This record gives sequence, C-alpha cells and structure tokens, in this order.
Amino acid sequence: MLPRDRVDFPKMLVGLRSLKTGSVLPERIVAAVANCLIAARYSRLPMMPGATKTLVHAAPVETFAAWLGAMDAPDIGFWLSSAYSHLVDDEKRRRQAFFFTPPALCKRMLDDLDAAGLDWANARIVDIACGGAAFLGPAGRRVADVLADQRVDARTILSRVAAQLTGIEINPFLANLSRLFIGIMLYPWIEEVGFVPPVPIVVGDALQRSSALVGRFDAVICNPPYRKLAAWEVARLPKHLRELCFFQPNLYAMFMALSTRLLNEHGVAGLLTPMSFLSGRSFLKVREQLVAERHVTRMDLVEAKGGVFLGVEQDTAITILAPRRPKPVRTGVFAGVSPGRWRGTGSVLLDNTGGPWILPRTPDDAKLMAVANGRTISDYGYAPVVGNVISYRERRRRFATLADARAAHAVHPVPMLRAPEIRSGGRLCFQLEPRSDCFIDAGNKDIGVVRERAVVLQRVTAPEQDRRLICAPVPLYLQRQYDGVMGENHVTFLIAQPGAKVGPELLAQILGSDLVDRLFRCRSGATNVSTYELANLPLPDPQIVRSRLAAGADINAAVRAGFGVVSALRR
Repeated sequence: MLPRDRVDFPKMLVGLRSLKTGSVLPERIVAAVANCLIAARYSRLPMMPGATKTLVHAAPVETFAAWLGAMDAPDIGFWLSSAYSHLVDDEKRRRQAFFFTPPALCKRMLDDLDAAGLDWANARIVDIACGGAAFLGPAGRRVADVLADQRVDARTILSRVAAQLTGIEINPFLANLSRLFIGIMLYPWIEEVGFVPPVPIVVGDALQRSSALVGRFDAVICNPPYRKLAAWEVARLPKHLRELCFFQPNLYAMFMALSTRLLNEHGVAGLLTPMSFLSGRSFLKVREQLVAERHVTRMDLVEAKGGVFLGVEQDTAITILAPRRPKPVRTGVFAGVSPGRWRGTGSVLLDNTGGPWILPRTPDDAKLMAVANGRTISDYGYAPVVGNVISYRERRRRFATLADARAAHAVHPVPMLRAPEIRSGGRLCFQLEPRSDCFIDAGNKDIGVVRERAVVLQRVTAPEQDRRLICAPVPLYLQRQYDGVMGENHVTFLIAQPGAKVGPELLAQILGSDLVDRLFRCRSGATNVSTYELANLPLPDPQIVRSRLAAGADINAAVRAGFGVVSALRR
C-alpha cells in the first residue's frame, strides 16, 4: 500500500458518493466497481449480483476500478471494502462496525501464526467475522503457496483451499465481497484451470451459530466488530458468553471468547482488536478466560496515531493464542514501528486473575515496569469519581455567567468544569471561552458537588495527543468562593479523603510526569481514562518525590527517584 493511495482514495470516494440515490444503494455501487474490475482483470471470476450496466459504465466506477486494477491483490480487498464502509450511512457503519484490516496488519498476523507453528498445508481455518475476507483471502493464498511448493496440481490446490477455509459473516453483501476477494487472491490457479473453489462463506451471526463448530478448527482468525452491547443483545447471547458479560460488555470480547471454543486441542488463534481489553473493567472475565484456556504467546501493539487504520480512534493489538502450557509462560510483546516494521519490547507474565495486562510499548518501558512499586491512588488517599453532568440528560439549569444565575434566582450556582479547560502543564482554565453552561444550579441536594480538595482529569483524550493523563488541581479559591464545583461526565475528579498523604498540587504533578503517563499507556490502549485503570495505576513513593523536589529536582527526576529508576528512559 503506497502513501499516495491514502490521498487518492478520498478523492475517488467523492465520485462514488455522487452516484448514491434512493434506489442506488452502496451495495450496487460497490458491486458495479467489482464487476468493472472483474471484466478488466479477473475474467474467470463470477460477476457480483446487484450491479446494473449503467452503473458499471459510470465514470466514477470505471475510474475507481482502474485505480484498484493497478494494485497488488491484497490492497484491492482493503480499498474495495473501505469504499463500502464509507458509502453506507453512519448508523449502519456503527451498528455493524465496518472497519477493515490493512494488508500490513493481516500479513503480520499470518506471520505470527507461522511462528506459532500453524501447518498451512493441512490446517482447518475459520474467520468468525470475515467481513471482506481481509484475513481469509490471504490465508487461502498461504495454503495455496505451501501446496504449490509441494508440487500439488492447481485443481487440487483449489479444492484443498475450499475444504480447509470457512468464513462466517452477518452481512450478505460482505459475504459476496469475501467470495470475490478470495477468488482474487487465488486467481493464478483459477486462471490456470478455470475452476473457482467454493469456499464456504456462511451468512449468519457466529455468536449464535457456534454450537456446531466447537473444537473443529486448527486456527481462528478474526478482526471482530467492536461496540458496546445493549441489554437485549446480552440477553440473546448463548449462556457460555453471557456469563462473561460484566459492567459494559463489548461485542468484540464475545468474539475473543468464542475463538477459544472453536479451536481443537492443538489450535491457534490470531485476533486483531482494540487494546481496551488489556485493562478495561468490562473485560475482566474475558481476560481471565483467555489465560485459563490458552497461552497468549505473542502480542503486537499498534498505535492509532500511526494511521494504520482508516477512521479508527483506538490503539490496536494482535493477540496470538496457542495451546495452554502446564506452567505459566511469558508473553512476547512487539510494537509496530511503521507498517511492516516491528520491534520487540520485552516479555511479561500476564495476570491470570482478570486483572489488567500491563505491556511495554518500548524496551525501556519493560525496565520501568520491573521497578514500579505497588502504591496506588487509594494509597495516596484519593478516590476517583466521574463528573455527573451529562449534558443531553441534565435537567438542572445552567448559565453563562454567575450574574445570569443570580438573576434567575438559582439556589446554589457552582462552576461546571469541562474537559477542554484542563490544559497540559497542570492548569485549569475555568471559563476559557464563553459558553452557556459555565455555571449550574446544584440546588438543595448538591448531588455531584465537589467540596473536598481534588484533582480533575480529562476523561477522554484524542489519539494524536502525546499524553493520556491531562490533569490539574482544582483551585481552592473556586471551591471556597462557590462552595464547591461540579464537572461534566468527560472529566474525572480524584477526591482527597481524610488523611490524604499528598496535596492535589503534588498529585497533579506526579500524574503529569513522563513516567506515570507511560505506565498508564502500558496498561491502556483506549483514549478514555477510566476510573478502574486509574485505581490500579502504579505510583511512586510520595515521600521520595517530595524530598527530591525540595532538593531542587524537577518532577520527572523526582518521580524516577520515587520509582527507583536510576536514569532517564528513552521514549
């Protein structure tokens, strides 16, 4: 995939979007592109249903098909699937989680399965959410290449691939797109003998169809859809998956759990998912199950800001599961430096009780993790609480100024803090810009009012931000002047409890230090900063930090001393 492709794709997408009408749906447009491509380059493959001759010859369709035709086969599937995901409406994209796997990540996962010992020549392989066959097509190509090296004839190769591969996909159109992409990946052999292998792509929900597939496969490969599950969706899950649901369950966790059930005794799995399962409270039972049933042999970490995924705002992990070992074995961790380039960052023993999995992003992170002590926010004497004002639900009156609140006879107007007002460098800039909700009437009950000394943090950050922990002490004058403050639900307060060992100013400095931010990133791949992760975050010895600051050290040097780290670590 060339960097220029990312520039050209949006331009061509504009042309394809111009073809959308009430009767010309995204499926018809993408099918027209596929058929134009088939006619030009893959004439032995069957045409996709749904396209009209008029659409096939539309200028934007021909232009996009010609652009695809100049690409290597793996890139074709990615851009064709991505076009579909960008043409459907936003609600459908969110509901079915249309985000497709770039070829570089697909290759890495299949290489990882190679390293785990997968026998491509004989393995039965299933993709339980195959989308546009981003994994299944290249997996079929690997099977074919291995058999070709063994001098197996073309027709037998295609028959073997059809017997070894299975796909499951809930979207009928994507199932057809999968069949096309598998044909493109196997086209050298198809062209030779004129036989298109009938690889079974089952249209349906893998989570509901799993009972007949338990223990049947040598490999599971998957980039599962990810979104929170509604209560009615949880209720429909099979009992073995429903039992793993906790707090706010995510759809992709169910696919991770299902993958272990479908493997035979010697099977391996490759799963590409967001990193949020590494530490999120909702994934506690799934983490525990994965370690109990399989050995997590390798994890590859990809940062979202590297731009590997189109439109994805979370850091991503490739998780490789292998047969369980009699004794705990360390998990190798690798970080993506750039598409196609990886470096080892260390190895870890994963928590087997459901606790967070803390993974080094750099080799120096592994050194830091080895000396990070067990002090936590609770040991410091603080408790995390999320701001309780949810704007679209809030019925309490809000005001642009204190004068407006008094004119409206507000009972107890207090400042309402918002995430953008928490600035890097530990500053809170209340009323940074004019807004209609600078103050809120807490009323007589004072629910959500923070009067205790506190630190306030951004609860949601952006992938491109250098830091995840952006916080500031709540100014004492604000709390005294207005008898407390409140926060929207995009901020988290760390509230001092009786006997707190450090003041908010020092705590904010510690959380804003380089090492603590890096430790947080080692355990969290999501852009949100959850109270669960904050509660489990290792912190330095506050007495050592305080003494080093008093001696003239800066906060980063003082925190290093508090962790027992001798010298500065490279980023």
